[in-house]
Amino acid sequence: MIKYAIPEISLKSRPCWCGFPTGKVLYRTDRWNQRLQTIVCGRCGTIRLDPRMDRTQAAHYYSTQYPERQRDPAEFFREQADQNAPQYLARFIRPDMDILDYGCGPGGKLAGLASRGFRISGFDLNPLYLEFAESRGLRRVAQGRQFDLIYLSHTLEHWTDLAEDLQNILQSFVRPGGTVAIEVPLLDRLLLGGRRDGIHGDLYFVHIWYFSVRSLDKLMNSLGCRRVHTDRLTLCVYTFEGIPEGRTVAATPLYDAGLRTLIAVCSNPIAAVGAGLINRVIRYIDLSAAARLNPKP
Repeated sequence: MIKYAIPEISLKSRPCWCGFPTGKVLYRTDRWNQRLQTIVCGRCGTIRLDPRMDRTQAAHYYSTQYPERQRDPAEFFREQADQNAPQYLARFIRPDMDILDYGCGPGGKLAGLASRGFRISGFDLNPLYLEFAESRGLRRVAQGRQFDLIYLSHTLEHWTDLAEDLQNILQSFVRPGGTVAIEVPLLDRLLLGGRRDGIHGDLYFVHIWYFSVRSLDKLMNSLGCRRVHTDRLTLCVYTFEGIPEGRTVAATPLYDAGLRTLIAVCSNPIAAVGAGLINRVIRYIDLSAAARLNPKP
């Protein structure tokens, strides 16, 4: 069954978030073998859909066709709560913090903290979800308010104009010295056993971007953020030091070439099994913690 059918819309090739226009083709189909091209950027190593939606197309798709929009808020809330986000965010959270869950859905990930007296605000484009989140203790975002910690859980990979939108959000909502906690489907996990069929098993229309820890660092460093933690599964945590004067992207050609080679190697099922076995020995990623990951669509 195809949950995310590709709509009949005209897509255009667009540059990577780093501005580089081209890359190497990795796949020409999604996980259901629908026609969908994925490339790896020749500059920063980020994987992206090419072509992809623009902002107007995305707004229409998410408001009218996105399957997650139609989910029952109470059911979705329970699913979010089961992921135990407060447990793996605990080391970064203090009771005196103002915290924003940006893209909160119905609020299940941080509602447990709100019930314990933490100041948790929520923002979501779906008004039904946001209303449900408020009924579970999350506060509506007041205009001009800035936060000590912003939580972006499985949102970045959906954005069409990633660097521009993320810069606006950091400037608008995060205090200098604040914490930025990001969850995305990291390539480190996908390559080393997070999915039986590797990256290809995760590809679908609404996921525009796929990051390794290194390529996500490049995006965040260009926006004035310094990484302080990653679990190499989904979570990277940064300190926001302020938007720099000009956005620059560090070139790491040897690393990026190595990543492209590893992706090609792990596309072979036998090689992928071997990579997973090596990971079990060297413990680069603790896949035993994968139970708390977001459910797979």
